Amino acid sequence: GCVTFRERHPHIKQLLLGMEDKIIVVVTSEAEKESKCTVRQVPSGDFLYDFSFACEVSNPAVITINNLYLCLMSMEPNQKVILVHGCKKGGFLFKIPLVSVQLLGFSAISSFPGRASAVVIVSSDSSWIIDVETKRIVRGIKRWNGACTSDGKYGLVAPNQGGLEVIELRSGKTVKVLIPPVSEGVFAVTAKFNSTDDYVLYYHSGRQTIRLFRMSNGKMIGNYKLAAEASDFRTTHDGLSVVVGGVDGSFVVLAIADPENQESQLKLQKLPSRLDGNIHAMKTTVSFKTMAKVTASAAYTKRQSACEESQTS
Repeated sequence: GCVTFRERHPHIKQLLLGMEDKIIVVVTSEAEKESKCTVRQVPSGDFLYDFSFACEVSNPAVITINNLYLCLMSMEPNQKVILVHGCKKGGFLFKIPLVSVQLLGFSAISSFPGRASAVVIVSSDSSWIIDVETKRIVRGIKRWNGACTSDGKYGLVAPNQGGLEVIELRSGKTVKVLIPPVSEGVFAVTAKFNSTDDYVLYYHSGRQTIRLFRMSNGKMIGNYKLAAEASDFRTTHDGLSVVVGGVDGSFVVLAIADPENQESQLKLQKLPSRLDGNIHAMKTTVSFKTMAKVTASAAYTKRQSACEESQTS
């Protein structure tokens, strides 16, 4: 392919595709606790709109499932708020104060598949579903890390102290225990479903491993040791490959090998190593959306590490 558009955006914090991949949202750091949101068309790169807002988190923007609202985590002198802009033209619509939400260590904001106009606010000990259209809190769920299936029915519990559970989001009750609550040291962990909800992926920063669990029976079928700490990982659209971005700039694509999944077996048979070294026969495709998210996350983490090292020295 060829480059269709190039524009310099220094200090990028987040890249986000929306409106069926017709626009790209670029969030950049402008000054201390201040960010700028710029939206362009894809693939032409034509400028649509931009605005500045107060922000101190790394990934503050999300687009609702119905593609109507661009929501951003922001802050006011005494509280955190969600700024809501129209996704198409960028006009400011309203803000949602998070007065009644106990945000103990905000970590993420994401869309919620179970409700087209809702977003999820994730903190260290719970997550909150907020309906943007009605401006109300739907419910708070203790221990939930914000990851959920595409139908919004099930979520994950993955505390830093150890353990991994699948919970039912309506009641908050545990459905499956994938990893018993045994201490593995206090490390940052990331758990999420693959794109088809057939598997659960669990990354442990201390071990630098990605463990793979089958949702149907809760059995662990994979445990891959990375060469460097991961800054982000996602699965491809078919759910059978895992894309990992490392803090050292590495980019790794892993194939899911499940003996009980026929599609997985067929894909493995088409790998270059199974076809006499014919590297052009590999059919795994990493989408632009997946590549952009992983690359932006890896670049931001690497820049933050460099800043911390310079401050220390």
